[in-house]
Amino acid sequence: MPKLVSIVGPLCGGVFALPESEADAFSIGRSVNNTLCIPDPSVSRNHCVLGRRASEIVITDSGSVNRTYVNGMPLVEHTLRNGDEIKLGESLFLFVTEAGPGTPRGEPIKPATGIYSANTQMLRVPDSIRLSGALGQYFDALLAVGEMIPSAARVDDVGRRILESLCSALAAELGVLIIGGASPGEPDSVIEWRKTHSSEGVSVSPAALLDKMTREPAPVLWRRPVAPAAASTPGMAVGPRVSSILAVPLLAFERFIGVLCFATADPKAGFEEDHLRFLTKAAGLTAALVDAALSARYRESEIRQRSAVANLEHNMVGESPRMRRVYDTIAKVAPTDSTVLILGESGTGKELAATALHRNSLRAGKPFQAINCAAITETLLESELFGHEKGAFTGAVTQKKGKLEEAQGGTVFFDEVTEMSPTLQAKLLRVLQEREFERVGGTRPIRADVRIVTATNRDLEDSIRRGAFRADLYYRLNVVSLLMPPLRERREDIEPLANHFVRKHCRKLKKWITGISPQALALLRGYDWPGNVRELENAIERALVLGGTDSIQPEDLPESVIESGGSPAVSAGGFNDSITEAKKRLILETFQKTNGNHAESARLLDLHPNSLHRIIRNLNLKPRLEA
Repeated sequence: MPKLVSIVGPLCGGVFALPESEADAFSIGRSVNNTLCIPDPSVSRNHCVLGRRASEIVITDSGSVNRTYVNGMPLVEHTLRNGDEIKLGESLFLFVTEAGPGTPRGEPIKPATGIYSANTQMLRVPDSIRLSGALGQYFDALLAVGEMIPSAARVDDVGRRILESLCSALAAELGVLIIGGASPGEPDSVIEWRKTHSSEGVSVSPAALLDKMTREPAPVLWRRPVAPAAASTPGMAVGPRVSSILAVPLLAFERFIGVLCFATADPKAGFEEDHLRFLTKAAGLTAALVDAALSARYRESEIRQRSAVANLEHNMVGESPRMRRVYDTIAKVAPTDSTVLILGESGTGKELAATALHRNSLRAGKPFQAINCAAITETLLESELFGHEKGAFTGAVTQKKGKLEEAQGGTVFFDEVTEMSPTLQAKLLRVLQEREFERVGGTRPIRADVRIVTATNRDLEDSIRRGAFRADLYYRLNVVSLLMPPLRERREDIEPLANHFVRKHCRKLKKWITGISPQALALLRGYDWPGNVRELENAIERALVLGGTDSIQPEDLPESVIESGGSPAVSAGGFNDSITEAKKRLILETFQKTNGNHAESARLLDLHPNSLHRIIRNLNLKPRLEA
């Protein structure tokens, strides 16, 4: 029975049986309606279909965005052969049958047909990939490699496990995986696996072998001749005990990435052509696995490098110049113990900035305590902040530690600090000056080893002029100020923020959509967002809950966003008004055709009935439809 073996991607290690009759079809795509669903955004909803024609399996692309690749070539339709590699987005599959011999695939780059000497044999590429039935056990070992190695594993782990498995199948004493570096012929890394530790003299030169394969990538089988004078190995330096060598290039999607080599010292167990054919088969799977591991290592290194440059961990979204300045300020201030005052309108992410300051400070391993001064009454706030002794007031039946005491060694964040009463402002000033406090009802001073971060959405200087806030406390708090920009001043961040909230709330609501329509995005960008990021998140969650299509449409957004009419430039002209009138006319004409049948009108307009209800309400068409 023909099968697909997943060797790279989210389904790595899976084996999937293909249809046995022409009536059955095996569809692959991101949609759950397919026979095989791949949760990968680079795979189309309906990517391709595999079906049987007589005794053959044919793969047909379903108009996918990223195309369907067979053996590295984009194809619309292809009759599969044993050993074909199928690439769908970031996923790679191997097509296998239970038949013994395979049939040739397309040739990799630079096929070699010559012979270097009587002792070094270069096989034709099509011949080198035919696997005889006698080596079925080796093919099983190859599939086992694909199933047991996760694509996200470290390169060294992947290499050692491949070498161990293939050395066992080939009865080799030494296996070497050489990964090419930035310079031609210069190894980036060399991974070895030996059957025993006492294999002295069984060795190969990685640099020489890599240089040879870089110049002419083709499978090599070498046997040491009986006559010592003829023991040369063109392009390869080997140890004195080596009697036979297998070497194959590793090509990942026609890109040379390294060499796979095996050596043995036992003349009686020398390698044959069948071993080389098998190893050439193994090279395709090995290359894909190593390439995936290298890509994962590169991505990890890139992430570490970006983090090192910015030296910042945060949960904020946005790459606008205003936000980049925020990140730079946090990166500079976080390692210090300076008090920070965060300013900005409600909903701009002040608490996220405070959290980032803590996470990137030397106090990151200690507690982070946040307290909203506007949400708690004065009496409770004092107890919440400083704690209280047993019997300090009615209801204080036990001693209680406050936020300052619980956060020892860490950070305390005061949100809406301007809402503090004058009494609490005086006590907070003492904490900042003396670095100590007392519990409510207590007499013993407690050391306050905490960093203070505060935030407000008010104009502090105006509060000082009105006598609502202490000037001396303001100067203590305002050692470093950080201004969080409103969303209307960083409109380029609206789209990434909206997409971030779509992903976040799709997981929360267990509802999956393709994204936000261009018309809805235009409305989001044009709205001023007085509630800032928090209002945008609420708008996206509302659209996901109420929407009836596979993407967020303008009618799914709040009325305030719709009524804004998109960007000011669009609203200034008559284009938006013309579109609105066209919508009204189309809906009225459709209802006239269906004699006022709402469900039938929604079907003709290709809208969900709930979406049509919202459009009618937003366009104020209900009185005209009921007339």
